[in-house]
Amino acid sequence: MASFRLFVESHFLEFDYKKSCEPVTNRFNKTFVLEDEGYQSIREQFIDQKCYLMMVGINDFAESFVTAEWLRDSMGKAGAIDLTAIGLGYFKAVEQLMYALICLHKNEGKTIKAAGSKDRIPLNDANIRANEIDTSLGSMAKFYKDYLRMFRGSVDYRTKCYIREVLFGYADLRNGYLHKDNIHDMARIDEIRASTIRVIFLLLGAHELDEVSQEQLGMPDLSFFDDYYRMCEYVNYHSAELYMAEIDGDNEFWGWSIPDPYSHVVDGRYVVYSGFYLKELTSGQIYQFRKDHMPKTIWLGSLGIAHTELLQAEPRKVVKLFDDGRFIGPSLADEGGLEY
Repeated sequence: MASFRLFVESHFLEFDYKKSCEPVTNRFNKTFVLEDEGYQSIREQFIDQKCYLMMVGINDFAESFVTAEWLRDSMGKAGAIDLTAIGLGYFKAVEQLMYALICLHKNEGKTIKAAGSKDRIPLNDANIRANEIDTSLGSMAKFYKDYLRMFRGSVDYRTKCYIREVLFGYADLRNGYLHKDNIHDMARIDEIRASTIRVIFLLLGAHELDEVSQEQLGMPDLSFFDDYYRMCEYVNYHSAELYMAEIDGDNEFWGWSIPDPYSHVVDGRYVVYSGFYLKELTSGQIYQFRKDHMPKTIWLGSLGIAHTELLQAEPRKVVKLFDDGRFIGPSLADEGGLEY
């Protein structure tokens, strides 16, 4: 099975952000539109710079989101049961993410609504430690309204206003769904989910995030997920498949993949591999391929029928996966149908 990290990553990569970022109309009947330039700027940071990976990190908001995704996948098949817990998980993930982003701006002279009061208090270490800050969605949306400059300077003002209105709309969505009635319709959960992912996309795509901020938000070390890692990931997910490895020049090694017996999950979000393992087609001997001894090329193969007088199987190359140190095959997220 693929790890939670890969499963949820595929959800972020498959989501239709353009469709989700539709015009919004506020309670004053004023409509706000996310123009293409603003959309592309946000998408570049969120997708191209991989800020979505913060949502599969070790912080509370990531854990809440992954849990909500798991509950949706599991409880959605159960029939007539209360699905409210799934919606709560999505809302909780956004509340925690907004609070984490807001706390990046502590001790800067900003003020925020106090918990259980209409008063505003300094956003500083003392009030954060004492849990004196109102962390409701509505309160935090108001904070963003007051401090739109928290977003990147390259994000235009109209885009910032669009995000502001989406945040207020999301707070209204939460209040509308979870005050008294249970949720039994998965379509409602999917509405909450789509709205949640849109908010995550806008916030992590528009915020000013330096290297320190990214680390605090759980951005993984991208150098870990190199070409070798992706090759191991692919072979271990597609175990019991036939592969061809070119070793020492033109020598072709054909073998069946077997699972890495020493792989393990770290922090519940990614897998550490000891290499990938192939069982030789003819002898049955098992070979381990490590980072310091990788074949020049690796192909996914298949067994065909040789056109000879005698009926016999013939190994054939199908898709080249690895070439001269680079993984060039399809990502597991792109293939779809992942399970965890």
